[in-house]
Amino acid sequence: MTSKLTPEPKLRVTYDQDTGFLWLGNGKPLFRSVDISKDQITVFFESDEPVPSALRVANAAELLGPFLGPADAPVSKSCRVVHGDVDESLAEAAIEKFLDPGTRESDSLVIIRKNDNGDSVFEKFFMADDMEIFYESEGDTLSLWNDRPAPFGGHDIAEGLIVFFETKGVPVGVEFFDAAEQLLPVFAGASAPFSV
Repeated sequence: MTSKLTPEPKLRVTYDQDTGFLWLGNGKPLFRSVDISKDQITVFFESDEPVPSALRVANAAELLGPFLGPADAPVSKSCRVVHGDVDESLAEAAIEKFLDPGTRESDSLVIIRKNDNGDSVFEKFFMADDMEIFYESEGDTLSLWNDRPAPFGGHDIAEGLIVFFETKGVPVGVEFFDAAEQLLPVFAGASAPFSV
């Protein structure tokens, strides 16, 4: 008996500069929606079943653009930038302090360091009441979450875009691979306050 693997749908990425909406989807119909972060990050489903078919991010170029580069671009007004390329323990201590709500001094953090090849890489963090954003340049991975856990696992919208669930049909986070590679070209025409 031979089993046939169905290839994952190709990810479609569109950005509407007039509305500021970024759409990431697989081309399947949109039946219902659930917000991950109120009015900011919305997951659309193709039916009553918890099968995601699209993700919409409001004010996307303004919100996500600073995460994708350049390395020292702050992601908010109160952003702290740490150069950990000289002392790795400095970077690790800054991340630990930032992730603890009791010691966090700002809503965002940028860590710039050297990888094993000597190339400059960066990580950017942002935390607000109902939204957490993390970008890691070396793997080009962007994560968007609310503050709830995802014990129900994840489901691919398309190759490179995974939605994670707290319970069946309740999305709490998204991971997007090859984020800068796919998003910077669609944001290039946007009049967002960041440079590529």
